[in-house]
Amino acid sequence: GEGRADALYPRRQKRLEVDAAILEVGLGDEYVAVLTADGEVYTMGEGRDGQLGHGADRTVLDEFVRVDALAGFYANRPPIVIVHLAVGRRHVLAVARDGALYSWGCGSRAQLGHGALRNEYEPRQIGKLAATTIVRAWVQDEASYALDACGGLYAWGYAPDGRLGVHAAPGNGGDLPPQAQLVLVPAFVPATMAMPLVAL
Repeated sequence: GEGRADALYPRRQKRLEVDAAILEVGLGDEYVAVLTADGEVYTMGEGRDGQLGHGADRTVLDEFVRVDALAGFYANRPPIVIVHLAVGRRHVLAVARDGALYSWGCGSRAQLGHGALRNEYEPRQIGKLAATTIVRAWVQDEASYALDACGGLYAWGYAPDGRLGVHAAPGNGGDLPPQAQLVLVPAFVPATMAMPLVAL
């Protein structure tokens, strides 16, 4: 296929100017997300599905910009301190210090966990896990996973042939094949009851 000529050569990236140390860097399809030691998230790149987290009107950034929706600027509330990021091809999960889990980006296969097949252009807390303390999260293409403080595993998103280990409803929209299944909101993986997980 035809590719962009500039994709063949490495380009010098803009420098992230922050006072705090960088804890995590995640690379998605044409975008980067960075977590700093003070719990702030910065993104840069192309994010037409919302994976940059800056709203529907800011989907292409050529420099790092803090995700202000987490920093408390859009509401009269204190900042949300993030302790872990999971960066996928086109969506992001962020674990907060208080155990809340946030997601944003592409939601076409239910990978955001909000019960709908739509994109989120700013971080949104996953309501199904609001009463659960999440300590870690992972993404795999169009599926997502979260680990709670007791070692229980939750999974959601695109689950062909039951791959997520939980019961799913048949896919019902768009380009999904008939055998495809979607888990619309986080579901507990029963296999983790016998032996709680500490890491994946």
